Amino acid sequence: VNKILKYNGKFILICNVILIICTIISLLLVNVTDSLSIIFAGIFIFYMLIFLFIDIVNRLRSMIALKKYNLNEIKEELASDSTRKLDGVETYLTENYIVSNATVIRITKYEDIKWAYLYIYLSSRGIIYTPVNMTFNNKIGKYPIAAYLKNGNGMRVILAVVKNDKQLKEVYSAITKKNKKVLKGYTKENIKEYAKNDKIFRIENKINNILPWGILI
Repeated sequence: VNKILKYNGKFILICNVILIICTIISLLLVNVTDSLSIIFAGIFIFYMLIFLFIDIVNRLRSMIALKKYNLNEIKEELASDSTRKLDGVETYLTENYIVSNATVIRITKYEDIKWAYLYIYLSSRGIIYTPVNMTFNNKIGKYPIAAYLKNGNGMRVILAVVKNDKQLKEVYSAITKKNKKVLKGYTKENIKEYAKNDKIFRIENKINNILPWGILI
């Protein structure tokens, strides 16, 4: 249980170590005053700062997730025999919560979910993009499940990441057992239903429709 609720930043750490090594090599292979070596070193340092920023943000988001709910209750539910772990991904379906620890710890109460759907970019050229954090860890999965919460102020969150339709349906099933009124899937009907009482979402949806790379489904 403690391992499940521990922030895992190994991927970002590995990336930064590689970038540090590349920076040192770029400065050693060629004279330090050589413009090419300085350019490469600058590029590596730039990406190091990006990964450092991502790591800080992920740590803060994980800390917020752990403080939002009663941690003792979460631990008890994770340790329960009724808790279901999705095969091959760090997603756990407890009695009352979805707990995910792909790259960031996320804890969501089923009853708090207003609308959930698979988060995919479908471009005009027919190419599908999934906005998942870069990773070499195949336990992360492929497709993120996005959601809007009842008191989320129009902000989209990622509940978990799944590998296939079977796992998606399993998450949907767990939610609907506790939340009969949840909207499932990115459909026109659900867009209209959610947009009725959420001005921020209506603005966001208009922007998404204008953008050239496609729509969210």
